[in-house]
Amino acid sequence: MGEIKLKLQFFAGEKTEPATPKKRRDVRKKGQVFKSQDLIMAATILLAFSLLPNFLNFIADYALRYVSSALAIQQSSDFTIEFVSKLFQNNIGVLLVCVLPFMLAIALTGLGINLLQTGFLHVPEVIRPKFERINPLEGFKRMFSKKSIVNLLKSIIKVILVGYIVYLALSQSIIKVTSLSQVSLGDAYRLMIELVSNLGVKIGLLLLVLGVIDYFYQWWEFEASIRMTKQELKDEYKQLEGDPQIKSRIRSKQRQLAYSRMMQSIPSADVVITNPTHVAVALKYEAKKGAPEVLAKGRGLLAQKIKELARENDIPIVEKPELARAIYEMAEVGQFIPPELYKAVAEVLAFVYRLKKKF
Repeated sequence: MGEIKLKLQFFAGEKTEPATPKKRRDVRKKGQVFKSQDLIMAATILLAFSLLPNFLNFIADYALRYVSSALAIQQSSDFTIEFVSKLFQNNIGVLLVCVLPFMLAIALTGLGINLLQTGFLHVPEVIRPKFERINPLEGFKRMFSKKSIVNLLKSIIKVILVGYIVYLALSQSIIKVTSLSQVSLGDAYRLMIELVSNLGVKIGLLLLVLGVIDYFYQWWEFEASIRMTKQELKDEYKQLEGDPQIKSRIRSKQRQLAYSRMMQSIPSADVVITNPTHVAVALKYEAKKGAPEVLAKGRGLLAQKIKELARENDIPIVEKPELARAIYEMAEVGQFIPPELYKAVAEVLAFVYRLKKKF
């Protein structure tokens, strides 16, 4: 028996339950989200090498046109270092403007992929300095942690696959590479751009596939890290809904207060209708309210208590079994009787008023 209890305690401490919405909100507030850096890197590399040929050809054409025009203007001048330096200084701003859209597109792509994975997340605590980050012992533990080993294995796999892609690309383009010395400088430049771009796109596509796989791995690892124990679920439920024992005591106290108020209101009743021993209903009628009000009702011992208080306060007790049951079932304490019972109750009240000689 002791062994079974020990095993149950062991399993109760295991994180076997999916994280609740509250747990997910809490870890997100701490900046704990999952994302794949490989996916971001793959998307930026793929875009960069896809745009690279057009960008470099544009830069080359612009530079050649500018140098040609500058040389035509300065035919009579000496071709000195000062002249070349001035030539580049005059055009460096324009080149920067040309580079800016290319760099901006890459930056926005990386930012967009990051936002798609995590959404907008502002966590100032993440950038606050922490001693654990510079603690050599903690750093040593991180070096040999499961996450570090997995990252090392992923890096080795990426290096092997990228190296294989480069080898295949170069082996297929060896003829084009050896022919560079036999073509013009412009053709050689465009051929090199084409080779580099094709190689970069292939690497980008490979990294994109690995990034998608890494994304689902990061998701699985994140879900495993935020799983909860059964005890944590119980504790969270108590925080959200309140301790069941405390709620039970509150409900008990509320019932006692309601019972006390109900009993205190019986002396002001006009009549108590009974069934004759199982059900008792105390009613009061005020013209300004428009309908009789249920001051108290009860079954069994509570019905007996209502009748005792009625006798002590000289309140008429009328035996109407069907009417008593109907009022008990159809109206709560503090409510007016339903319209379909008006006639029957009016007859009882008229009888009571005649007894009291109120007419």
